[in-house]
Amino acid sequence: MITLAGFLTGGADHIATPLEERVYLKRAELFFGHAIGNMIMALVGASLLMLVLYTGGVPAERLIVWFVGILAASAFVAVIEKQFNSIVLSIENASVWVRRRMVAGSLVGAAYGISPFLFADSVSMESEMFIFIILSAMVAVSGIGYSVMPGYYVLLNSFTMMPLTVYFLLKSDQNHLVLALTALIWQVVILAKALKVSAASIKAIELNERLQIESDEHRQTKEQMQHLAYHDTLTGLANRRYFQEATHKSLSRAERSKGNVGFLVVDLDEFKAINDTYGHSVGDAVLINVAKKLVLNVRDGDFVARMGGDEFCVVVENVEDKADLDAMAAKLLAAFEPEVTLEGHRLVIRASIGCSLYPEDGNNLEAALIAADRAMYRVKNAKSREPLAEVD
Repeated sequence: MITLAGFLTGGADHIATPLEERVYLKRAELFFGHAIGNMIMALVGASLLMLVLYTGGVPAERLIVWFVGILAASAFVAVIEKQFNSIVLSIENASVWVRRRMVAGSLVGAAYGISPFLFADSVSMESEMFIFIILSAMVAVSGIGYSVMPGYYVLLNSFTMMPLTVYFLLKSDQNHLVLALTALIWQVVILAKALKVSAASIKAIELNERLQIESDEHRQTKEQMQHLAYHDTLTGLANRRYFQEATHKSLSRAERSKGNVGFLVVDLDEFKAINDTYGHSVGDAVLINVAKKLVLNVRDGDFVARMGGDEFCVVVENVEDKADLDAMAAKLLAAFEPEVTLEGHRLVIRASIGCSLYPEDGNNLEAALIAADRAMYRVKNAKSREPLAEVD
Protein backbone atom coordinates (compact mmCIF):
# COMPACT_ATOMS: atom_id res chain seq x y z
CA MET A 1 0.00 0.00 0.00
CA ILE A 2 1.42 3.39 -0.99
CA THR A 3 1.42 6.06 1.70
CA LEU A 4 2.63 9.63 1.88
CA ALA A 5 4.60 9.07 5.08
CA GLY A 6 7.38 11.57 5.41
CA PHE A 7 6.45 13.44 2.25
CA LEU A 8 6.74 16.76 4.01
CA THR A 9 8.17 16.62 7.50
CA GLY A 10 6.93 13.30 8.81
CA GLY A 11 3.17 13.83 8.88
CA ALA A 12 0.56 11.17 9.55
CA ASP A 13 0.31 8.27 7.12
CA HIS A 14 -2.61 8.12 4.74
CA ILE A 15 -3.39 6.49 1.44
CA ALA A 16 -2.25 8.69 -1.42
CA THR A 17 -4.77 9.70 -4.04
CA PRO A 18 -3.66 9.83 -7.69
CA LEU A 19 -3.62 13.64 -7.47
CA GLU A 20 -1.42 13.60 -4.36
CA GLU A 21 0.98 11.21 -6.03
CA ARG A 22 1.24 13.38 -9.15
CA VAL A 23 1.76 16.52 -7.07
CA TYR A 24 4.50 14.91 -5.00
CA LEU A 25 6.30 13.57 -8.06
CA LYS A 26 6.24 17.03 -9.62
CA ARG A 27 7.58 18.53 -6.38
CA ALA A 28 10.35 15.95 -6.31
CA GLU A 29 11.30 16.79 -9.89
CA LEU A 30 11.42 20.52 -9.08
CA PHE A 31 13.42 19.88 -5.91
CA PHE A 32 16.29 18.48 -7.95
CA GLY A 33 18.28 19.95 -10.82
CA HIS A 34 20.17 22.70 -8.96
CA ALA A 35 23.53 21.03 -8.32
CA ILE A 36 25.67 23.61 -10.12
CA GLY A 37 23.90 26.54 -8.49
CA ASN A 38 24.12 24.87 -5.09
CA MET A 39 27.84 24.28 -5.35
CA ILE A 40 28.53 27.82 -6.57
CA MET A 41 26.48 29.32 -3.75
CA ALA A 42 28.12 27.07 -1.17
CA LEU A 43 31.64 27.82 -2.38
CA VAL A 44 31.02 31.56 -2.68
CA GLY A 45 29.61 31.63 0.84
CA ALA A 46 32.54 29.58 2.13
CA SER A 47 35.00 31.92 0.42
CA LEU A 48 33.40 34.96 2.03
CA LEU A 49 33.49 33.30 5.44
CA MET A 50 37.12 32.33 4.96
CA LEU A 51 37.97 35.93 4.15
CA VAL A 52 36.09 37.20 7.21
CA LEU A 53 37.62 34.60 9.52
CA TYR A 54 41.11 34.99 8.11
CA THR A 55 40.85 38.74 8.66
CA GLY A 56 39.74 37.97 12.20
CA GLY A 57 42.90 35.95 12.84
CA VAL A 58 41.94 32.33 12.12
CA PRO A 59 44.96 30.40 10.77
CA ALA A 60 44.80 29.71 7.05
CA GLU A 61 45.49 25.97 7.39
CA ARG A 62 42.45 25.52 9.65
CA LEU A 63 40.28 27.44 7.19
CA ILE A 64 41.53 25.30 4.29
CA VAL A 65 40.56 22.10 6.13
CA TRP A 66 37.12 23.56 6.80
CA PHE A 67 36.78 24.65 3.15
CA VAL A 68 37.66 21.14 1.95
CA GLY A 69 34.81 19.84 4.13
CA ILE A 70 32.42 22.30 2.46
CA LEU A 71 33.72 21.24 -0.94
CA ALA A 72 33.23 17.54 -0.12
CA ALA A 73 29.67 18.10 1.12
CA SER A 74 28.86 20.14 -2.00
CA ALA A 75 30.28 17.39 -4.21
CA PHE A 76 28.06 14.89 -2.38
CA VAL A 77 25.05 17.05 -3.34
CA ALA A 78 26.20 16.99 -6.97
CA VAL A 79 26.59 13.18 -6.91
CA ILE A 80 23.08 12.70 -5.52
CA GLU A 81 21.62 14.96 -8.20
CA LYS A 82 23.55 13.22 -10.98
CA GLN A 83 22.28 9.82 -9.79
CA PHE A 84 18.75 11.21 -9.63
CA ASN A 85 18.92 12.28 -13.28
CA SER A 86 19.56 8.67 -14.34
CA ILE A 87 16.62 7.06 -12.51
CA VAL A 88 13.00 6.58 -13.50
CA LEU A 89 11.14 8.56 -10.87
CA SER A 90 8.15 6.79 -9.34
CA ILE A 91 5.93 7.19 -6.30
CA GLU A 92 7.76 4.25 -4.73
CA ASN A 93 11.26 5.80 -4.87
CA ALA A 94 10.56 9.55 -4.90
CA SER A 95 10.56 10.08 -1.12
CA VAL A 96 13.80 8.06 -0.79
CA TRP A 97 15.63 10.31 -3.24
CA VAL A 98 14.20 13.46 -1.65
CA ARG A 99 15.50 12.34 1.75
CA ARG A 100 18.93 11.62 0.28
CA ARG A 101 19.04 15.08 -1.23
CA MET A 102 17.94 16.63 2.07
CA VAL A 103 20.68 14.80 3.95
CA ALA A 104 23.31 15.93 1.44
CA GLY A 105 22.16 19.54 1.64
CA SER A 106 22.00 19.40 5.44
CA LEU A 107 25.66 18.32 5.55
CA VAL A 108 26.58 21.57 3.80
CA GLY A 109 24.43 23.51 6.26
CA ALA A 110 26.00 21.70 9.21
CA ALA A 111 29.50 22.53 7.97
CA TYR A 112 28.52 26.20 8.04
CA GLY A 113 26.66 25.94 11.33
CA ILE A 114 29.59 24.56 13.32
CA SER A 115 32.06 27.12 11.96
CA PRO A 116 31.75 29.50 14.96
CA PHE A 117 32.53 26.62 17.36
CA LEU A 118 35.51 25.51 15.27
CA PHE A 119 37.09 28.94 15.31
CA ALA A 120 35.71 30.31 18.59
CA ASP A 121 39.19 30.97 19.99
CA SER A 122 40.00 33.29 17.07
CA VAL A 123 36.61 34.85 16.17
CA SER A 124 35.90 38.42 17.18
CA MET A 125 32.53 40.02 17.76
CA GLU A 126 32.79 41.77 14.39
CA SER A 127 33.52 38.48 12.64
CA GLU A 128 30.58 36.82 14.38
CA MET A 129 28.25 39.50 13.05
CA PHE A 130 29.56 38.93 9.53
CA ILE A 131 29.08 35.16 9.97
CA PHE A 132 25.47 35.76 10.97
CA ILE A 133 24.83 37.98 7.95
CA ILE A 134 26.39 35.54 5.48
CA LEU A 135 24.69 32.44 6.87
CA SER A 136 21.28 34.10 7.13
CA ALA A 137 21.54 35.29 3.52
CA MET A 138 22.43 31.80 2.30
CA VAL A 139 19.59 30.15 4.21
CA ALA A 140 17.12 32.75 2.93
CA VAL A 141 18.15 32.12 -0.68
CA SER A 142 17.96 28.36 -0.18
CA GLY A 143 14.56 28.60 1.48
CA ILE A 144 13.09 30.37 -1.56
CA GLY A 145 14.87 28.08 -4.02
CA TYR A 146 13.40 24.95 -2.41
CA SER A 147 9.91 26.26 -1.77
CA VAL A 148 8.38 23.01 -3.06
CA MET A 149 9.89 21.12 -0.08
CA PRO A 150 9.24 23.05 3.17
CA GLY A 151 10.75 20.18 5.15
CA TYR A 152 14.10 20.92 3.52
CA TYR A 153 14.08 24.51 4.72
CA VAL A 154 13.37 23.37 8.27
CA LEU A 155 16.34 21.01 8.12
CA LEU A 156 18.59 23.60 6.52
CA ASN A 157 17.70 26.14 9.16
CA SER A 158 18.21 23.61 11.94
CA PHE A 159 21.70 22.62 10.77
CA THR A 160 22.85 26.11 9.80
CA MET A 161 21.24 28.81 11.95
CA MET A 162 20.38 26.95 15.14
CA PRO A 163 24.03 26.10 15.99
CA LEU A 164 24.92 29.77 15.43
CA THR A 165 22.06 30.84 17.72
CA VAL A 166 23.19 28.39 20.39
CA TYR A 167 26.74 29.74 20.02
CA PHE A 168 25.50 33.27 20.69
CA LEU A 169 23.48 32.14 23.71
CA LEU A 170 26.47 30.34 25.24
CA LYS A 171 28.46 33.57 25.22
CA SER A 172 25.98 35.01 27.76
CA ASP A 173 27.06 38.65 27.44
CA GLN A 174 24.62 41.34 26.40
CA ASN A 175 25.87 41.80 22.85
CA HIS A 176 25.69 38.06 22.09
CA LEU A 177 22.23 37.80 23.65
CA VAL A 178 21.07 40.58 21.32
CA LEU A 179 22.55 38.66 18.39
CA ALA A 180 20.84 35.46 19.60
CA LEU A 181 17.48 37.24 19.88
CA THR A 182 17.96 38.77 16.44
CA ALA A 183 18.79 35.34 15.00
CA LEU A 184 15.70 33.80 16.58
CA ILE A 185 13.40 36.56 15.31
CA TRP A 186 14.99 36.32 11.87
CA GLN A 187 14.42 32.57 11.79
CA VAL A 188 10.77 32.90 12.73
CA VAL A 189 10.15 35.62 10.15
CA ILE A 190 12.01 33.94 7.31
CA LEU A 191 10.49 30.55 8.16
CA ALA A 192 6.97 32.03 8.06
CA LYS A 193 7.69 33.65 4.70
CA ALA A 194 9.27 30.48 3.32
CA LEU A 195 6.30 28.37 4.41
CA LYS A 196 3.91 30.89 2.85
CA VAL A 197 5.81 30.77 -0.43
CA SER A 198 5.91 26.98 -0.18
CA ALA A 199 2.16 26.72 0.36
CA ALA A 200 1.52 28.91 -2.68
CA SER A 201 3.98 26.91 -4.80
CA ILE A 202 2.50 23.56 -3.83
CA LYS A 203 -1.01 24.88 -4.44
CA ALA A 204 0.02 26.04 -7.92
CA ILE A 205 1.49 22.60 -8.64
CA GLU A 206 -1.68 20.94 -7.37
CA LEU A 207 -3.90 23.13 -9.57
CA ASN A 208 -1.69 22.44 -12.58
CA GLU A 209 -1.76 18.67 -12.00
CA ARG A 210 -5.50 18.74 -11.42
CA LEU A 211 -5.91 20.60 -14.71
CA GLN A 212 -3.68 18.01 -16.41
CA ILE A 213 -5.76 15.15 -14.99
CA GLU A 214 -8.97 16.80 -16.18
CA SER A 215 -7.37 17.40 -19.59
CA ASP A 216 -6.32 13.74 -19.81
CA GLU A 217 -9.79 12.60 -18.80
CA HIS A 218 -11.34 14.90 -21.39
CA ARG A 219 -9.00 13.57 -24.06
CA GLN A 220 -9.77 9.97 -23.11
CA THR A 221 -13.50 10.69 -23.16
CA LYS A 222 -13.17 12.30 -26.56
CA GLU A 223 -11.20 9.32 -27.87
CA GLN A 224 -13.81 6.93 -26.46
CA MET A 225 -16.62 8.89 -28.08
CA GLN A 226 -14.77 8.92 -31.39
CA HIS A 227 -14.19 5.17 -31.08
CA LEU A 228 -17.86 4.56 -30.33
CA ALA A 229 -18.87 6.73 -33.27
CA TYR A 230 -16.81 4.63 -35.68
CA HIS A 231 -16.89 1.15 -34.16
CA ASP A 232 -19.46 -1.51 -33.41
CA THR A 233 -20.04 -1.73 -29.66
CA LEU A 234 -20.46 -5.52 -29.63
CA THR A 235 -17.59 -6.74 -31.79
CA GLY A 236 -15.26 -3.73 -31.77
CA LEU A 237 -15.10 -3.82 -35.58
CA ALA A 238 -15.48 -0.79 -37.81
CA ASN A 239 -19.14 0.16 -38.16
CA ARG A 240 -20.96 1.23 -41.31
CA ARG A 241 -19.98 4.90 -40.81
CA TYR A 242 -16.28 4.05 -40.57
CA PHE A 243 -16.69 1.65 -43.48
CA GLN A 244 -18.16 4.37 -45.70
CA GLU A 245 -15.42 6.92 -44.95
CA ALA A 246 -12.49 4.48 -45.10
CA THR A 247 -13.70 2.71 -48.24
CA HIS A 248 -14.13 5.93 -50.19
CA LYS A 249 -10.48 6.69 -49.42
CA SER A 250 -9.53 3.18 -50.60
CA LEU A 251 -11.39 3.70 -53.86
CA SER A 252 -9.69 7.08 -54.38
CA ARG A 253 -6.28 5.50 -53.91
CA ALA A 254 -7.17 2.69 -56.31
CA GLU A 255 -8.36 5.19 -58.91
CA ARG A 256 -5.12 7.15 -58.73
CA SER A 257 -2.97 4.02 -58.95
CA LYS A 258 -5.19 2.25 -61.50
CA GLY A 259 -5.54 -0.60 -59.03
CA ASN A 260 -8.38 -2.72 -57.67
CA VAL A 261 -10.30 -2.94 -54.42
CA GLY A 262 -11.96 -6.18 -53.43
CA PHE A 263 -15.08 -6.65 -51.31
CA LEU A 264 -15.99 -9.83 -49.43
CA VAL A 265 -19.51 -9.77 -48.03
CA VAL A 266 -19.85 -12.36 -45.26
CA ASP A 267 -23.30 -13.42 -44.08
CA LEU A 268 -23.90 -16.13 -41.46
CA ASP A 269 -26.11 -19.06 -42.40
CA GLU A 270 -29.24 -19.59 -40.32
CA PHE A 271 -28.15 -17.07 -37.69
CA LYS A 272 -31.78 -16.45 -36.73
CA ALA A 273 -32.01 -20.10 -35.69
CA ILE A 274 -29.22 -19.56 -33.18
CA ASN A 275 -31.02 -16.63 -31.54
CA ASP A 276 -34.34 -18.47 -31.51
CA THR A 277 -32.89 -21.72 -30.17
CA TYR A 278 -30.21 -20.59 -27.71
CA GLY A 279 -31.03 -16.96 -26.99
CA HIS A 280 -29.49 -13.62 -27.91
CA SER A 281 -26.56 -13.99 -25.53
CA VAL A 282 -25.37 -16.99 -27.56
CA GLY A 283 -26.05 -15.04 -30.75
CA ASP A 284 -23.88 -12.19 -29.50
CA ALA A 285 -21.13 -14.66 -28.62
CA VAL A 286 -21.31 -16.05 -32.17
CA LEU A 287 -20.93 -12.57 -33.68
CA ILE A 288 -17.94 -11.81 -31.46
CA ASN A 289 -16.35 -15.14 -32.37
CA VAL A 290 -16.88 -14.51 -36.10
CA ALA A 291 -15.42 -11.01 -35.84
CA LYS A 292 -12.25 -12.39 -34.22
CA LYS A 293 -11.88 -15.10 -36.89
CA LEU A 294 -12.26 -12.58 -39.69
CA VAL A 295 -9.70 -10.20 -38.23
CA LEU A 296 -7.21 -13.03 -37.67
CA ASN A 297 -7.52 -14.30 -41.23
CA VAL A 298 -7.29 -11.15 -43.34
CA ARG A 299 -4.09 -9.52 -44.54
CA ASP A 300 -2.38 -6.62 -42.84
CA GLY A 301 -3.82 -3.44 -44.28
CA ASP A 302 -7.24 -4.91 -45.04
CA PHE A 303 -10.05 -4.13 -42.65
CA VAL A 304 -13.24 -5.77 -41.50
CA ALA A 305 -16.51 -3.98 -40.78
CA ARG A 306 -19.80 -5.12 -39.32
CA MET A 307 -22.47 -3.84 -41.66
CA GLY A 308 -25.34 -4.76 -39.35
CA GLY A 309 -26.98 -7.86 -37.94
CA ASP A 310 -24.96 -10.92 -38.97
CA GLU A 311 -23.44 -9.31 -42.07
CA PHE A 312 -19.78 -8.36 -42.30
CA CYS A 313 -17.64 -6.94 -45.08
CA VAL A 314 -13.91 -7.29 -45.70
CA VAL A 315 -12.27 -4.54 -47.76
CA VAL A 316 -9.18 -5.75 -49.63
CA GLU A 317 -6.78 -3.23 -51.18
CA ASN A 318 -4.09 -4.02 -53.75
CA VAL A 319 -5.82 -7.14 -55.03
CA GLU A 320 -4.97 -8.46 -58.48
CA ASP A 321 -8.10 -10.24 -59.61
CA LYS A 322 -11.14 -12.30 -58.65
CA ALA A 323 -8.96 -15.38 -58.13
CA ASP A 324 -7.26 -13.65 -55.19
CA LEU A 325 -10.62 -12.82 -53.68
CA ASP A 326 -11.83 -16.40 -54.13
CA ALA A 327 -8.70 -17.64 -52.34
CA MET A 328 -9.32 -15.25 -49.47
CA ALA A 329 -12.95 -16.33 -49.25
CA ALA A 330 -11.88 -19.99 -49.08
CA LYS A 331 -9.45 -19.16 -46.28
CA LEU A 332 -12.17 -17.38 -44.31
CA LEU A 333 -14.64 -20.21 -44.77
CA ALA A 334 -12.03 -22.71 -43.57
CA ALA A 335 -11.68 -20.70 -40.38
CA PHE A 336 -15.36 -21.42 -39.61
CA GLU A 337 -15.03 -25.19 -39.98
CA PRO A 338 -14.01 -26.26 -36.45
CA GLU A 339 -16.82 -26.41 -33.98
CA VAL A 340 -16.75 -23.93 -31.10
CA THR A 341 -18.17 -23.93 -27.61
CA LEU A 342 -19.99 -20.69 -26.79
CA GLU A 343 -21.99 -20.06 -23.64
CA GLY A 344 -21.87 -23.81 -22.93
CA HIS A 345 -23.13 -24.82 -26.39
CA ARG A 346 -21.05 -26.64 -29.01
CA LEU A 347 -21.81 -25.05 -32.38
CA VAL A 348 -20.66 -25.25 -35.97
CA ILE A 349 -20.83 -21.78 -37.51
CA ARG A 350 -21.29 -21.56 -41.27
CA ALA A 351 -21.21 -18.54 -43.54
CA SER A 352 -21.76 -17.54 -47.15
CA ILE A 353 -19.32 -15.17 -48.85
CA GLY A 354 -19.82 -13.10 -51.98
CA CYS A 355 -16.99 -11.30 -53.78
CA SER A 356 -16.81 -8.28 -56.05
CA LEU A 357 -13.99 -6.26 -57.57
CA TYR A 358 -13.85 -2.49 -58.04
CA PRO A 359 -13.99 -1.15 -60.72
CA GLU A 360 -14.67 -4.37 -62.67
CA ASP A 361 -17.97 -5.20 -60.95
CA GLY A 362 -18.98 -1.63 -60.18
CA ASN A 363 -17.43 1.77 -60.72
CA ASN A 364 -18.51 3.13 -57.32
CA LEU A 365 -18.89 1.86 -53.79
CA GLU A 366 -22.64 1.24 -53.95
CA ALA A 367 -22.41 -0.71 -57.20
CA ALA A 368 -19.48 -2.81 -55.98
CA LEU A 369 -21.31 -3.67 -52.72
CA ILE A 370 -24.48 -4.61 -54.59
CA ALA A 371 -22.44 -6.95 -56.80
CA ALA A 372 -20.82 -8.59 -53.77
CA ASP A 373 -24.16 -8.88 -51.99
CA ARG A 374 -25.76 -10.58 -55.01
CA ALA A 375 -22.83 -12.97 -55.26
CA MET A 376 -23.25 -13.83 -51.58
CA TYR A 377 -26.96 -14.63 -52.04
CA ARG A 378 -26.19 -16.83 -55.05
CA VAL A 379 -23.82 -18.82 -52.84
CA LYS A 380 -26.38 -18.99 -50.04
CA ASN A 381 -29.17 -20.14 -52.34
CA ALA A 382 -26.96 -22.84 -53.83
CA LYS A 383 -26.32 -24.36 -50.41
CA SER A 384 -28.40 -26.97 -48.75
CA ARG A 385 -30.30 -25.36 -45.91
CA GLU A 386 -28.79 -27.20 -42.96
CA PRO A 387 -29.70 -25.31 -39.79
CA LEU A 388 -26.95 -24.50 -37.35
CA ALA A 389 -27.46 -26.90 -34.53
CA GLU A 390 -25.79 -27.85 -31.32
CA VAL A 391 -23.28 -30.67 -31.81
CA ASP A 392 -23.92 -33.67 -29.58
